[in-house]
Amino acid sequence: MDARLADAQFASILLNEPAKAAVMDWRPGQVLPRQARLVAMTPATVFEVVADLTAGRVLSVVERKGVEPPVMASEFETAKVVLAHRSSERRSRVAASPT
Repeated sequence: MDARLADAQFASILLNEPAKAAVMDWRPGQVLPRQARLVAMTPATVFEVVADLTAGRVLSVVERKGVEPPVMASEFETAKVVLAHRSSERRSRVAASPT
């Protein structure tokens, strides 16, 4: 495994479709090679990764400088908690203020 990905979060994992010729030539008992494309992110960097799922190995890791990664689901959850807390604080201040 590439050491740069040791602490990475994976923003997306997409299957690459096999070549049409490989699918058309497939016969029962044969292994159809499968690959996946991943977007991995660390706090400082975004990587595009291609993995050979059949062989269980990483084919390539390319650092993408100046690229913003997609927003992760966990970030949406964090934002919901923060916004709910702020809304709760506002309601408390309004209820405590003299009229």
